[in-house]
Amino acid sequence: MASADPAPAGVKTYTGSCHCGFFKYSFAHDLSKAEVAKCNCSICLKLNLLATSVPAESFKLLAPASLDDPGVADYTWKSRSVHFHFCKTCGVTCFYTGSYFSTITNEQVEFTKINLVTIDQDQGVDMTAFAVKYWDGMNNNWAAGARNDPWPGGCK
Repeated sequence: MASADPAPAGVKTYTGSCHCGFFKYSFAHDLSKAEVAKCNCSICLKLNLLATSVPAESFKLLAPASLDDPGVADYTWKSRSVHFHFCKTCGVTCFYTGSYFSTITNEQVEFTKINLVTIDQDQGVDMTAFAVKYWDGMNNNWAAGARNDPWPGGCK
């Protein structure tokens, strides 16, 4: 029987949940190398998201059984290409998924992003240690790239 390939150095499996515990998830990632972001667009700002992308194949929804569960709400707007999944009981957004068209690769890119503040607290993750990069989504100014300080209208 072949064994699974070991995880690359630094990759650890983390768990997380919403406040009431309805949503439970896990993902494997090297958070010491994670690109952590905040955005000043209206949804990211109002949710105060602290986000990082994870490989879709490393993300596992542990509960509920599927995103079709009646306890799950899915919020989208405008292009309907980003889905903010949140708990109907406590209102917490643990993760969001979506896609965008890359003008660099000329193809549609799928993504899964974790709201890092929903990682279970007993795993030794220091939220203050992340080097947060800030994006200007409010002005759809993605071409400007990320910077070290919040864009106008954003928050730390």
